[in-house]
Amino acid sequence: MMKYLYVNNLAYPYELQSLYVEKGEWPEEKGVDIDEVIFREYFYDTPPEGKYRCVGEDGLPAWAPIQENDMKEGSYHGYAIT
Repeated sequence: MMKYLYVNNLAYPYELQSLYVEKGEWPEEKGVDIDEVIFREYFYDTPPEGKYRCVGEDGLPAWAPIQENDMKEGSYHGYAIT
């Protein structure tokens, strides 16, 4: 089962860390480790209706409600809304 570094609402697979480091793209910020189950829930599966992925208070991925008045031209916090 793969493990990931979760930081800044992105997941970086440890298996590819050397490639990220070589390209200067491995994050310098401290993140949290997540496993394949959490990765699939927040990065692979479809978000629950009316929710978007954010960083929770504990540093882990979380779902937050999309606020109608925050949406502008079909995107929310940089994510396409379909």
